[in-house]
Amino acid sequence: MLGPNQHTHHVASQQYAERLDHAARIRMVQKDRTEGAPFFNIDAHRLLTARRLAAGLAGVVLAAAVAAGSAGVVNASPSHAAGGGATLIR
Repeated sequence: MLGPNQHTHHVASQQYAERLDHAARIRMVQKDRTEGAPFFNIDAHRLLTARRLAAGLAGVVLAAAVAAGSAGVVNASPSHAAGGGATLIR
């Protein structure tokens, strides 16, 4: 196997310099984009997301409980109708 020579060393150095230049440009663009942007608080965003998920889960549980309760009322009534339970007398 042949070792590195002047040409391969030059090509490798050129590629490395191009990569460094490209990375510097990317960092410069990222800095320019975020320079005027308002600060984003990641902890507050996580807390807000957790509360939204908890509220959604509570809504699903409450809806399931209401549905199960109304199904029990309908099945327990003699005419299978949900309502106030008043009887009309003629």
